[in-house]
Amino acid sequence: MLKIVYPICCGIDVHKTFVIATIATTDHENITTYQTKRFSTFTRDLKALAAWLSVRHSPYDFDSDLLHAFIR
Repeated sequence: MLKIVYPICCGIDVHKTFVIATIATTDHENITTYQTKRFSTFTRDLKALAAWLSVRHSPYDFDSDLLHAFIR
């Protein structure tokens, strides 16, 4: 069994015209749930991605500066 390092993490699959983000959340019983959402690569949707992540982010590691650099 894998050791849970971060109880909340996100993977982002980046394509030319869209990105898909999946947030994995593991509870105290080691049950992981996933939330997946697709966004276009237009600035409006990337800002929506940033907002979606900021509401659900882990307090440990969230580099919003990196995401904002990606939006530029």
